[in-house]
Amino acid sequence: MKRLLLKRRSKRLPASAIKLCILVGMRSIAGVATLQTVLSQRSAAKTSKLHAVLASPQARAVVRAATVGEALADKMPFMSARTAPLPLMGRMAVGGLVGALLADENAATSTRWKRAITGAAVASLSAFLAVMLRRQIGQRLRLPDALVGAAEDGIVAALSRTIQRDLSR
Repeated sequence: MKRLLLKRRSKRLPASAIKLCILVGMRSIAGVATLQTVLSQRSAAKTSKLHAVLASPQARAVVRAATVGEALADKMPFMSARTAPLPLMGRMAVGGLVGALLADENAATSTRWKRAITGAAVASLSAFLAVMLRRQIGQRLRLPDALVGAAEDGIVAALSRTIQRDLSR
């Protein structure tokens, strides 16, 4: 758990934050849901006010519903691509938030901004790579997009559990 809020003054994002931002690129709400799960397991005395709000039962219910909605909407043919400007900006904002939230509470503002920018960039890159891989797999294996999307959901769930385990140590 010590790695969630780093004690050292590194300006780089920790590996767990990079993984979370990759998750955001694949499913934007999944990164927030994963972070919420970890924060909800922490002692209230060890969390900041923002972390406490994020881990609140009300916020957890909203994010849980959004996670299910996003997974379902992803399979709909009429949905815009995650790399379209508006969805991509949303993923970048969530990736930036995750990067900043995982900074040490005492980190300098410039460090938080650097982590936020890195998180946004990782989420953006992940979105493009996930779309490219999903398209390639579907075409090469001649599988329907919804089936490849369901497999992607399984990858997202497995990555989420791995991140939770990493951050809970």
